[in-house]
Amino acid sequence: MTPDTDTDALKVRVGARLRALRRARDLSQRDVASLLNTDAAEVSRHESGARCPSVPLLARYAEVLEVPIYELLRFEEPVVILG
Repeated sequence: MTPDTDTDALKVRVGARLRALRRARDLSQRDVASLLNTDAAEVSRHESGARCPSVPLLARYAEVLEVPIYELLRFEEPVVILG
C-alpha cells in the first residue's frame, strides 16, 4: 500500500465507525448534522470516507454520539500503516 492508499483506507474505516455509532443511536445524518451545525451532505462525506473530519470535529462527533473520542477510532481489525 502507498501512503495515499493507507490514508484513504483509514478515512473509510473512520467513516464506517461514525455511521455505525450514529445508527446505533437511531440518529439520521440530518440529526447529526444539526447537532454539529453543518449539513447532512457533509456528514455523508465523512461517513463515506470522501472527507476526513478534523480532530476538533471528531471531538464534536464524540459528544454528539455520546462516546469517548477513542471509540471513533476503535476498529475490529488493526490498521496497518506502512512507510
